[in-house]
Amino acid sequence: MAYQSSKMINRPRINFHVGFPRVAPKLVHEAASAKSVANNEKVKVITRDEHRRIIRPLVNDSSMISYSGGAISPALEEYKQSLSTAELVVASQHSLLGSPEQKIDPRQTLPFASSRLKNLSDIFHEFEISFHIALRSQLSTALMYYREPELRYKASEFLDDAMGWSGFLCSLVEENPDREFVVWDFEDEMSAILPFLSGMFEIDQQSLSEAEVSAIKSAAQPEIALNRIFTFDEKVSEAERREHDELYARDLEEISSPTNVSLVRTGHSS
Repeated sequence: MAYQSSKMINRPRINFHVGFPRVAPKLVHEAASAKSVANNEKVKVITRDEHRRIIRPLVNDSSMISYSGGAISPALEEYKQSLSTAELVVASQHSLLGSPEQKIDPRQTLPFASSRLKNLSDIFHEFEISFHIALRSQLSTALMYYREPELRYKASEFLDDAMGWSGFLCSLVEENPDREFVVWDFEDEMSAILPFLSGMFEIDQQSLSEAEVSAIKSAAQPEIALNRIFTFDEKVSEAERREHDELYARDLEEISSPTNVSLVRTGHSS
């Protein structure tokens, strides 16, 4: 697709968290309100409202990305001009990888995720983008999204024939070979919070005050507490848990094979 633009714009980097788990967007948007981040004029955060109004319609429908003149839509061009005053743009929208029902099965998620990330890459074609994906084991992910008891049987059926995350990631990378991917191990979510935010905002963890860290962790705690409650399921045996822990450990080993993929371990022990 050929793009034209009436104005040259600066090329800030974009760290875009695109999926898994639901706590990650809460972390990003809570951190964005911290003084040490909010007062940094070099960093801009794409808000939920901006994403909903300006970006999401284009992500969901690639035919809307260009108009008769061959350029990105004027509204988006104006928005990108506003982003160009920053050096770093941060965004987090976990829905880009599909609905909760799709997310526990990479085979269902992949067609949606591939097209959405490709469209997102096209929308910001002149920007340097890193796609950030926070993963939990497939067992934890399945139970996290299927919290209702009657749906856990569906989760169990999926887990009997699970596709590895590594294959899923490789397929996304093939669709976006010129973009960087950063995969975060979120199996131990509390351990992942500060490294994840440090990477997304490209700041030293020490730059956040104790009060700011406490506020961020408090905002994430309700979702994490739900995950811990509902991840426990007496119908999942210890042997099954070990099997899926081993599957996840193998996935983490294989994920960083492509040269444009980086894996950040944050507490998960293989």
